[in-house]
Amino acid sequence: MPRTQIENERIRRATTEQILKSAMNMFIEKGYHSTSIDDVAKRAEISKGLLYQ
Repeated sequence: MPRTQIENERIRRATTEQILKSAMNMFIEKGYHSTSIDDVAKRAEISKGLLYQ
């Protein structure tokens, strides 16, 4: 059964929240300038491509 528009939006919001939390934690731990995209993607358990999208 395909996902509904509402389900897709819920997944997008959850992923965005996961990325933001991961980035903030990395900034606190390593500092803004020492945190890489790869660090954030690994912490959020997503691909770098998804992060850029």
